[in-house]
Amino acid sequence: MPALAVAPIELGQAHAERLDDVIVQLWEELAEDREVACPVCGGEMEPVYSARSQPVGGRCKHCGALLG
Repeated sequence: MPALAVAPIELGQAHAERLDDVIVQLWEELAEDREVACPVCGGEMEPVYSARSQPVGGRCKHCGALLG
């Protein structure tokens, strides 16, 4: 089976943080109804809603990555 080549993710200052710290920060910003940088491609991630008024996750406008 061929290996999957994946480009490294540039997280800027977050490179020294643990992954769970980065995800928690994304959740907090999405919960405030703000667009955040996608941790996969750096594109804009917007909040995703269900029947409630609070976001249930996020979706990247560029690559389609989901956080939820």
